[in-house]
Amino acid sequence: MEAARAGKTGKGFAVVAGEVKELAQETARATEDVTARVAAIETDTARAVSSIDAIAARIAQVNDYQTATAAAVEEQAATTAEMAATSPRRPAGAGRSRTGSARSAARWTAPGSRWRSRTGPRTSCTPPRSG
Repeated sequence: MEAARAGKTGKGFAVVAGEVKELAQETARATEDVTARVAAIETDTARAVSSIDAIAARIAQVNDYQTATAAAVEEQAATTAEMAATSPRRPAGAGRSRTGSARSAARWTAPGSRWRSRTGPRTSCTPPRSG
């Protein structure tokens, strides 16, 4: 109203005031948009950090398994070496029967058939497959 009383100068002031008001509203909308985008980035960042933490925990777990496996293999190798060094040597032919090895004492009668001893009838057990 006062701008109408002021004449041309007042009209110019009213136009500038309207533009300032419009700019202020645009600024408010832009600020809300930026705030929403920042919140989305924060959420995405939190998810990424959580995923990275889970991956790091899994890597540590795999590393622990690998370390335990390596220790077990090392211990097994040491035990095997110790057993080999301390066990008495077997004389040649020890552990064989007079008729030959246990493998030659029994045979397959045909592929897929049951196990049969040379000295006895067929039995119901099937030997494990080799290979």
